[in-house]
Amino acid sequence: MCLYEKIMKTVFGFITGAMAGAIIGAAASLLIDPKDRTDIKQLAAERWQNAIDEARSEMEKTERDMQMQFNQLKSG
Repeated sequence: MCLYEKIMKTVFGFITGAMAGAIIGAAASLLIDPKDRTDIKQLAAERWQNAIDEARSEMEKTERDMQMQFNQLKSG
């Protein structure tokens, strides 16, 4: 077996293990702490909105920084 095949086998094993762990963890969390579907949906929607808001904020900050750098380069 060549080095490439060994690396790909290792990577594939890691990805498979990570996916299996994620599925088992998700199932265990639902079994340990069952909530109403509406609670889960609401929590997921809130987390999604928080992620969107955070991404938007970071995007605006990056845009301001880039605009400032552009103006500095433009003015010399």
